[in-house]
Amino acid sequence: MLCKVRKRVGGGRRISRQIRELTFQMVAENPHWGAPRIHGELLMLGFEVSETTISRWMRRAPKSPQPAKRWLSFLRNHREAIAAMDFFHGTDVHLQRAVLPLHHQP
Repeated sequence: MLCKVRKRVGGGRRISRQIRELTFQMVAENPHWGAPRIHGELLMLGFEVSETTISRWMRRAPKSPQPAKRWLSFLRNHREAIAAMDFFHGTDVHLQRAVLPLHHQP
């Protein structure tokens, strides 16, 4: 009978809490940065960590900021289009009241 021995996969060093928190902060503040960019920034700051490790920790990072912040960003980015839009009341094909947008072309 053979004895099964579990082999530990990926026996690299553990990263410090400081590197994890810095990675999470970079992910939150720069959502379009990928692992190569964050890895490069950490190398420039003097942290020795692999890109694969950063990629793994990015998946564990808390997701997007609170919905109110995302909504505020959306409004700021589209304020010109929103300001040029009026709404009017009407009825749809099911004779239900609806508020419909009326978009003005500048």
